[in-house]
Amino acid sequence: MTFRRLGTSDGLLITIQEKIKWADSMSELDKKLKKENVEMLEEAKNALSLKADIDFRGHGRFAEPGGIMDFGEDRRSKR
Repeated sequence: MTFRRLGTSDGLLITIQEKIKWADSMSELDKKLKKENVEMLEEAKNALSLKADIDFRGHGRFAEPGGIMDFGEDRRSKR
C-alpha cells in the first residue's frame, strides 16, 4: 500500500510540474502579445499624429511653403 501512495504522489507531482510549465509558457506568450500590442499602438499613434500634422499644415496646390497660410497679408497685386 505504501508503494501505491508513492506512485500516486509521484503522479500528482508530475501533473503539478506540467501545470506549472504550462502556466509559465502562457505567461511568456501573454507578455509577448502585450509587447506586440503596445508596439502596434505606438505605430498607430505615430501614424495618426503624422496625418494630423499634415492635415493641419495643409497640402496640395493651396498650401503655403511653410505649411500655414498667412491670412494677415494681402497677396493680391495692387493695381
